[in-house]
Amino acid sequence: MKQSSDNSNKTTFFIKRVEIPYEVHDVFNYHARDRALDRLIPPWSFLKIIKRNNGLENGATCILKLEYGPLKFKWIAEHFGYVQDQIFQDKMIKGPLKTWEHTHSFTPNKLSGCIMEDKIKYSLPYGLNRLHILGNRLEKTLYQMFSYRHRILQNDLKLWDLLKENKGKKILISGSTGFIGSALIPFLDTAGEHKISRLVRPTSDHYESGNSSNCRVWDPETGNVDPSDLEGFDTIIHLSGDNIGGRWSKIKKKRIRDSRVKTTELLCNAIKKLKKPPSTLICASAIGYYGSRGEEVVTEETSAGEGFLAKLCVDWEAEAKSVEAMDIRVVNARFGLILSPKGGILKLLTLASHYKLGIGFGDGSNVFNWVSIEDVIGSILYSIGNTTICGPINVVSPNPVKASYFSEIISKILDNQIFLRIGSGSMKLAMGEFADTINDSNGVVKPQKLMASGYPFMNTSFEDAARLLLGRQI
Repeated sequence: MKQSSDNSNKTTFFIKRVEIPYEVHDVFNYHARDRALDRLIPPWSFLKIIKRNNGLENGATCILKLEYGPLKFKWIAEHFGYVQDQIFQDKMIKGPLKTWEHTHSFTPNKLSGCIMEDKIKYSLPYGLNRLHILGNRLEKTLYQMFSYRHRILQNDLKLWDLLKENKGKKILISGSTGFIGSALIPFLDTAGEHKISRLVRPTSDHYESGNSSNCRVWDPETGNVDPSDLEGFDTIIHLSGDNIGGRWSKIKKKRIRDSRVKTTELLCNAIKKLKKPPSTLICASAIGYYGSRGEEVVTEETSAGEGFLAKLCVDWEAEAKSVEAMDIRVVNARFGLILSPKGGILKLLTLASHYKLGIGFGDGSNVFNWVSIEDVIGSILYSIGNTTICGPINVVSPNPVKASYFSEIISKILDNQIFLRIGSGSMKLAMGEFADTINDSNGVVKPQKLMASGYPFMNTSFEDAARLLLGRQI
């Protein structure tokens, strides 16, 4: 919906509404949580939060950085018009546009619970307002951004409603700056209302910046960790691990293994010394546990396979399970192929698409057991709140796809003009043993435990998940 005054001072309106089946108070309060904005900024967005203070109330400010290629802008927004459970607004007081005013309004609805409306009034700088292409692109970006925000909001509230009796846990997370951890922290804050601390190295930016009040320090390189720093947490989530991508030299394989097995051993040995240990330990693992399985249907009951990754996962999980004797519930999250534009295969394919190049892997017949980053963090939150979940869980979509379909859909979504299929032999030559993790299937992996427990998957369609995460929703 657009409205203009004149060609020299054109004002444009963007409006998007959504019906949400929850009370106005709950929807409004979601937005007031500390990390709600972090949670609602899409992973493909060019925005990054630098600083914020005083929540949503009048006079509160938020400083963002907007990067688009070589262009960098500071965006300072100030809140006004705050009425609890009804409305809050923000306006740009410094930034790349001439004007920007965003109104969030919340209206009770007997049929749907709540109608939320995002209304934006903006104008482009003088001269740029005549460039229709720029205006059209901004409108499309806003549509994708708020479509994403509304879906995330609804899914978060669904999980919040399911798990609200278990909110307010004290949680410690290692690997918090990785692409899982960085998505998980704002999610646990908003959808879980949990209290989050980070387990970081002494050289971590979070610790060195002076923002160390929510940090605990360990040094896996030297084996140093003070058990007293781990006291008082309800749940510990261990996500640390070196990136497995790249050619596997002996040194690389040792780093991959030690960053998982040795760090888990160090952490669990410290936990064993606690006076008040956590009730739950959630430790990362991978479906590489199953080895090469072709198209065999695989569940959590399937035995371990063979090969470097399978042996690694067996030892990794064994270290985590060593604290079960302390009556700690241990969850081994066997992650599949995680979809996020911030890391992994989706980031690689997105970079290639800058040159309109689509990439296929092998002959396309192998199975890709994918899972969206939303269901990765969703399954972790669900495992915190649902105490019936224990042991290994397969964190994958219920609907795996063939590699050929995976590549074709990504190319279609990104509108690639050229498609290059890299044969298995070429991949092996270029990447060595690591290529086997792409060329070989771990079987048709089923998330049997998550499905049996009632976990509400957000993304069961691969194309829908990819469109959501890449900002290409229809």
